[in-house]
Amino acid sequence: DRALFHIDASTGKVTLTGALDAEEAMNHSFAVIARDQGPGARASRLNVTLRVLDVDDNLALFVDQDSVVLQNPTYTWSVAENAPLGTTFSGVRVLDRDVS
Repeated sequence: DRALFHIDASTGKVTLTGALDAEEAMNHSFAVIARDQGPGARASRLNVTLRVLDVDDNLALFVDQDSVVLQNPTYTWSVAENAPLGTTFSGVRVLDRDVS
């Protein structure tokens, strides 16, 4: 997580320095330690957890029954014209890598 954030020692501002991806990690945790400048320096610790909110940044993909992505999928189905209402004649599977 160190490569993702920078904490300015003077201001305490936390800055994003790397790309976040909710599909890779939905949470990042790190500790912030503050030390005073007096003799016998004392320190306080703050544990931080950053929750990454997912955005719809991945396409939904058509996949086969083993979840292998189909390249340029085309489906052709045939159904008798006298098939009763409610007849199931096929189905498709879709994979969406977005977590939300």
